[in-house]
Parts: sequence; C-alpha cells; structure tokens
Amino acid sequence: MNSILNMYSKLVIFLILSFISFNIIKIEEIKPIINKEEYNIVYNWIELNRCKKISDEKIHSLINLVYINAKQTNTDPHLILSIIKNESCFDTNAVSQYNAVGYMQVIAKWHPEIVGKKDLTKDYVGISAGTKVLKKYIKKNKGDINKALLMYSGGDINYYKKIINTKNKLKIFIAYNHRKINV
Repeated sequence: MNSILNMYSKLVIFLILSFISFNIIKIEEIKPIINKEEYNIVYNWIELNRCKKISDEKIHSLINLVYINAKQTNTDPHLILSIIKNESCFDTNAVSQYNAVGYMQVIAKWHPEIVGKKDLTKDYVGISAGTKVLKKYIKKNKGDINKALLMYSGGDINYYKKIINTKNKLKIFIAYNHRKINV
C-alpha cells in the first residue's frame, strides 16, 4: 500500500509539473482534485473492470488525467470513467471499426477543431479530446446528459442507459468501499 501511495505522489507531482510547463493548467488551479481514499477505490474499480492487464503507472496516469480534465471542463469524472470503461475497456490503443480511437473512442475526422493531428492513443490527448467533445455536446444540449450521450455515441439510443448504469455502479462501489474503510 505504501508503494502505491509513494508512486501516486510521484506521478501527481510529475503530471502537475508537466501540465504547468506546457501551460495546460495554471498554478492557481492546483488543489486536491481527488482525495487519496477515493483515488484508491477508483484504482481498484479500474482493476476490476479492465479487459486486459494495465500497468500501475498507466492506471495512475489515467485516474489523474480524468480528474484533471474533469475539473478543467467542469464535467463529472465518474461520467468520464464510465465512458472510458464502455468505449475502450481502459485500453488506450483501442480502435473501433468506425476508426474511433483511444480511451474515449473519439473519431478525429468528426472533431478536427479539437483533435487536429494529435495522436488519440496518447493518454492525455485521448482523455482531453474525449472530455472536450463530451463537454461540447453537453453545452449544445443545454446540460441534457441524455442528449449529449446520444450525440457522443453517434445516435445509439441505449448508450445513455449503459453509461449511466456504469456510472451508478461506480458510485455504489465508491460508497460501499468508503464505508468499509471508515468502519
């Protein structure tokens, strides 16, 4: 457990310094984004829901990138994690038959203003682009998550139910494990 927390601390510091140096986040935005307890619970949830082996470093990076992008776009991180689970099963190299790429299965040709020529299989690029596309659809639909997810999925009417079901399971998993830790 100590090695996970130590690795977590090093990764957070590395990501923050990287984001500051590339002007992705400003120093005043750096506040605790996720507490260590929820971080560890989300880590375990990803471990249980992944389809193939993912390194500890990759999971740590994924969690931090999701929560940083969620904060930057004022989007629910649990919604982002649910999309990632359903779209790519936590595989950054996933490519669909429709050429949707990365964690959040973004189709670059439909979002050139967001993606440009960037490689969506890169963790930060895929999560950042997917979160921006999601936020764009939420704004376009005046906050209606159902309609936003309908657009995100390309018109799948069952997509909303699948994503919200996953999000609810994640929230229950967090609540249950949080309670278990504090008993």
